[in-house]
Amino acid sequence: MSVDQVKKCIDRPEIVPETPDAQYNNNIFTGDKTLLIERNYIIEDRSFDVKYIFDEKYRLKALNIVGYEGYYEIILNSLSGKYGKPAILEGGMLPIAIWNLPTKHTTIKLQRISDTVIRYEKETDKL
Repeated sequence: MSVDQVKKCIDRPEIVPETPDAQYNNNIFTGDKTLLIERNYIIEDRSFDVKYIFDEKYRLKALNIVGYEGYYEIILNSLSGKYGKPAILEGGMLPIAIWNLPTKHTTIKLQRISDTVIRYEKETDKL
């Protein structure tokens, strides 16, 4: 999805400038480009801030979901309800769950980056 397509899906999009300071304050991984933020997005009766990350061609690449400690399990359970049991599920301090979706020709990864940030991204277009 393009930036404009994502904007249409968000109730109150907050635009993040492409200035070095704004990008430094909103990104975790090198090469990420956070261009939109949706504040107070509700998942399972919990409020999160969702940062929309785009690639160099301005196509949606990933979501960083910022919330509180313990929310990883809530989103993991929600995605498991939608996609079934993850093909790969690694525990520990920074757990990762990966779903293979052959009918959609894609793989989705959910990863805890810190206590309060998780990343949801499409891993590949081909299995």
